[in-house]
Amino acid sequence: MARFQADRTRFYDGGSLDGSAPPQPGVEPMIVLERVLHPRTGFRLPGERPRMKETFRLERRIAYDARRREGGDLRVVVPASFPTDPPTEEFRSDLTSVPMLFSWLVPRTGSHLPAALLHDGMVHNDDEPASYDAAEPISREDADRIFRDAMGDLGTSFVRRWLMWSAVTLATVMAGVTRTPRPGQTASPRASGNVLWDWYFRVVAVATLLTIAVLGVLATLDFLDSWNVLFWMGEHGALREFLLGAAMAIVVPAVLSLLWLRLWKAGFIAGIALALLFHVTVALALLTFVFHLIEYVAHLRRD
Repeated sequence: MARFQADRTRFYDGGSLDGSAPPQPGVEPMIVLERVLHPRTGFRLPGERPRMKETFRLERRIAYDARRREGGDLRVVVPASFPTDPPTEEFRSDLTSVPMLFSWLVPRTGSHLPAALLHDGMVHNDDEPASYDAAEPISREDADRIFRDAMGDLGTSFVRRWLMWSAVTLATVMAGVTRTPRPGQTASPRASGNVLWDWYFRVVAVATLLTIAVLGVLATLDFLDSWNVLFWMGEHGALREFLLGAAMAIVVPAVLSLLWLRLWKAGFIAGIALALLFHVTVALALLTFVFHLIEYVAHLRRD
């Protein structure tokens, strides 16, 4: 496999939203965003005020010369400049879609922002169209690969871009690996892909993450001498048990990743990330819960 060569000039100005001004290779892309607020849907505690969701509208398009798997380049321009059929809302992005618990690891904005906006245009929810101009349809799997390459071209660090790629690949697995969203069209995995393959990858992904999470809990209990159930931990000193646990946090994801077939790299990275960040994630989740609980009680008392 050829070594990846970063090339920032692959990103350039994509022209006006209506397409009257064409893409301009060699001209730096202009990231001009309009902030839009609208009520957030979902569960709310009694008496809790409506929360607002923040999205952004692009004021100018972004162009990127993506690398094809088979060689050559494919120009991708986001958002699409043509009207959709049936009509849909204009393209909006929430920047880098990352849960609040992991914003310390992957910020919503930064050097990778143009790549995140590009990915948002190529991949949408089932009830929304993909919003990009390209000479050919782009599958979700290829959109994730293009996202990883684009981050590399923008100077995102090696570890962070592969970690972010594995995260979006997990989302692709849950949506349907074989789905190919086309510009200006809505398509669900059931209608545009192989349902059996999609469910195979979903089951493997969920089983992998659950297995690693359960083993993480058991390893913690074993380390604390609360329950001796994992044979590789044994009855040893704290340092040796810690090193054995860390080693298996790599070995177990490596073995389980074989079930991911062509997506084994994503399974391996996601598994290791979960195993090594398990305790940090649990601690942050508890702190976040306590913070929101205090904030909610304070809100009720003030009102």
